[in-house]
Amino acid sequence: MARLIPDVDPNDIPLKPERDVAKALVRDLPGDCLIYHSYCWLRPDRDYYMKSLLEGEADFLILDPRYGLLVLEVKGGDVRHRIDGDEEVYYRILSDGRSKDIPNHPFRQASGNLHAIEEILKLTTSPTGSAVVVDTQWLFLIPVTSVSFLMTLIQT
Repeated sequence: MARLIPDVDPNDIPLKPERDVAKALVRDLPGDCLIYHSYCWLRPDRDYYMKSLLEGEADFLILDPRYGLLVLEVKGGDVRHRIDGDEEVYYRILSDGRSKDIPNHPFRQASGNLHAIEEILKLTTSPTGSAVVVDTQWLFLIPVTSVSFLMTLIQT
């Protein structure tokens, strides 16, 4: 069983899609994996000469000693994708049949989280002064309508 950080019961996670993913990850990943839920980060903004901070949040950040860093952005329900002109739009079909656009492009959101965390790690040094080296992998979007599909994908 993997370790969830913060150390909470996955049943207490308020959003059902994230709760379902957390339960599956904790149950099915090896014990040496660390799973960070709702991982918040801050990093210096290069566009402003490192004088201001950018912030973000990754739904799940998984550290696996064999494979490195994995970032998951969870979107639950009936998630769909369409092209409007030159733009990709992700949207959710609500229970009453209406559609609602997902404001942040999920692939760009997860990619941005991954690269921000990579940037933070590059700015970090170990106690000996050497750079921290982390192998990074990424998985951008899992529309969680099937947790078993998620686990099959992660375990391959």
